[in-house]
Amino acid sequence: LRYKRYVSMWNSIDILRSVSSALSVLFCFSDMTMAQGPLAIGLYLWWIGVLYYMQAYPQTAPHVRMLISVVHDIRYFSVLLIVVMSGTAFAFHILLWGVSTSGFSTPSTTAFSVFNMLLLGSFTTDDFAR
Repeated sequence: LRYKRYVSMWNSIDILRSVSSALSVLFCFSDMTMAQGPLAIGLYLWWIGVLYYMQAYPQTAPHVRMLISVVHDIRYFSVLLIVVMSGTAFAFHILLWGVSTSGFSTPSTTAFSVFNMLLLGSFTTDDFAR
């Protein structure tokens, strides 16, 4: 019964954002580029946490509840989508292993390329190049 309070979605978000914020502060002392990932996740979770407080207002409470219900209802579809995208990414990564210009040379570029192909319709990523 003591762990029941951690099962709540809002408490889990609070714990995750505190952990990611602490990690980003720790990584700031070693390397700022390592701190960007946890900081981005932490900031995203801080903004999601604002939804908890928006439930108190009658104008926004139904919309927050509807958003939670929609996310809850599409969880099985999300699992299927992740399985299909992971399988496609693994297959392309193995098939195009040695080709460096294909966008499938590393696991991270493979995941982004598959996401781009399957969900975004192969938009150009030239604007994101460094």
